[in-house]
Amino acid sequence: MTVHDRLRAVRERWKPLLVGVVLGAGCALVLATLSPREYAASATVYVAAGSASADPVAEHRVASYPHLVSTETIGRQVADALGLDADPRAVAGQLTATSPPGTALIDVTATDRSPYRAEQLGNAAAQALARLIAELENPVPGSGSPVTARVVDAAGLPSGPVGPRPVVNAGIGMLVGLFLGGGGTLLLGRLSTKVRSVEQLNRITGAPNLGVVPHDPAAPRQPLIVHEGADVLRAGAFRRIRGNLRYVGIDRPHKMLTVAGAASGHGTTTTLCNLAIAAAQAGTRVAIVDGDLRRPRVADYLGLEGAVGVTTVLVGRAGLDDALQPWGSWPLDVLPSGAIPPNPSELLASRQMRNLLGTLRGRYDLVLLDAPPVHPGTDAAVLGARSDGALLVVRQGTTVRGRLTSALDALDGVAVPVLGTVVTMAAQAKAAESCHHQGHLPGVAVSEPVDSHPTQPMPAVADGDPDANGHGVSRDEATAWLSVTDCLNGSRSVR
Repeated sequence: MTVHDRLRAVRERWKPLLVGVVLGAGCALVLATLSPREYAASATVYVAAGSASADPVAEHRVASYPHLVSTETIGRQVADALGLDADPRAVAGQLTATSPPGTALIDVTATDRSPYRAEQLGNAAAQALARLIAELENPVPGSGSPVTARVVDAAGLPSGPVGPRPVVNAGIGMLVGLFLGGGGTLLLGRLSTKVRSVEQLNRITGAPNLGVVPHDPAAPRQPLIVHEGADVLRAGAFRRIRGNLRYVGIDRPHKMLTVAGAASGHGTTTTLCNLAIAAAQAGTRVAIVDGDLRRPRVADYLGLEGAVGVTTVLVGRAGLDDALQPWGSWPLDVLPSGAIPPNPSELLASRQMRNLLGTLRGRYDLVLLDAPPVHPGTDAAVLGARSDGALLVVRQGTTVRGRLTSALDALDGVAVPVLGTVVTMAAQAKAAESCHHQGHLPGVAVSEPVDSHPTQPMPAVADGDPDANGHGVSRDEATAWLSVTDCLNGSRSVR
């Protein structure tokens, strides 16, 4: 997992990271609020040499004396001096001592919930330490001691509590929350089996990404980019896909493409319909073939009658010209699925289907086959084998790597090249960044934005009658079209 992958995982899962920081700070503040206040009082003990020759001895031993304060012996003496009915070890646990380097001083500090008790403990501990030093340095009464100790500064009443410290605790809690949240985010990224980025998709498929389609909450109600109020970024994404298609598979023609998803619910049919519309708007002669003979949707999305179509033509109950239905004012024809048959795979693999697709290939510049999901089933692979290649539709954050690799294996098993991928339902910010900051989409050598001087006439604005000239659109639609054009032209580059 590279540094870039880790940063991307944190960026894509910033919410758990933020929750960790907030929870860490919040828990620290709550604990600080509920914890009792503690007070500290300090007394100072001076260690002196009994003679000039004993100075090195005193200086050497003063560093070891602070450790005596936390012993059970000192705790017992302090408890006895103050008349406390407490465990000597517990009393010693309230005591600490330090010796500033280069000095003969020992600072004895006592902490307690009561400021008065802290003062008493500090003074009693300092006196007990001085007595213990005298006993240790002069084990035989009357003999000369090289070191003496006495209290030179008694402990005073604390002016305020030393803990808890809400601000400091909150800062520590935030750091702990940041660390745990970041670790959890990276762990989720490592354990996640879903495809979450274009870079990851490119590595798995080995195919270029042709476009990233942003999520549009209105898409279920208005799936087509020509609907009034259609999302500008979404419409622009399909025009980018249309342009990028020209630069993939240049070693072999790809007039006929199978559009399939790695699994259901990826927006495959919506992607196919909008790509066909975008291509037809550029003057390309396009045919849509609903090859999903199990759950056909093309006719419903385009508002057409789907009773006559592929199956009707294959069984000889209708001619191809009778089954094809024009759509819109562009060179776009649609061949719905027709009646749902009991044997879809057999029909798709039939000689009649091959002949049907061959006829369409000769008539149109681009034929798009709507296929069922590659996994499970074999229909998509059968259709792919009849076409020049496949476009694989992947839903961001939903497609599982295992299903994606299974789909790739299924297509590879019948020698269907994956010409490119399309990511659907991406975050709006990612799509906007792609539009404004990239001259091409990841994995594509050259991207062709909408030409500022297109060979096809720009949609005319019709006042009052949108269909007055056969190609008219409303002013709102024209404004949206111009917005997409400006956005895409601003990112023209060749790499």
